[in-house]
Amino acid sequence: MIPIAKYALRPPGEAFAAGVSDLAASHGGLVETGGCLVLSVVSGAAVAMVNFTRRRLREGDFVLLLYDSTFSVESLSEGFAVRYASFSYALVEEAIYKPLSDLFWQFVYARPVSHPSSRQQQLLDAWWCQLQWIAGINADVCRDELLRNALRTLLVAVDVELARFAPRMAAGSWGGSS
Repeated sequence: MIPIAKYALRPPGEAFAAGVSDLAASHGGLVETGGCLVLSVVSGAAVAMVNFTRRRLREGDFVLLLYDSTFSVESLSEGFAVRYASFSYALVEEAIYKPLSDLFWQFVYARPVSHPSSRQQQLLDAWWCQLQWIAGINADVCRDELLRNALRTLLVAVDVELARFAPRMAAGSWGGSS
């Protein structure tokens, strides 16, 4: 079997990376999802293949991809940028094996791209801020534990929001009013 070269946001051997990228260097190739890749579109627009489905990404979109997801960029607008967090499988394993609802798993694979409400965006902004603080911690053991907890908190928060909006989602909307 020939290995497929993937664009990695996280350097080889690193358990975690976060930052901002235009994803231009990945154009047309698969992006490494590793354990978990979290993206928030901060500007511009793009067309991406997400789990073999073409999706439009626009400012404010939130993308949650687990280790068995696929993601590649087909086209980018000028000024396109995403905030990203890339977690290794070792950091993700515990967070995903603790119970989450069936609705969570259905959503993650059916709708990995969502557009949060303004309230949900505030919560995501706080999560990104916390993640930035955690990334600056030099003690690997403490940092890794905080990263595991931060990811678990994000997954549970998504699960809680899904449960709150399940009736609306069945009707085709998500997140309430902005």
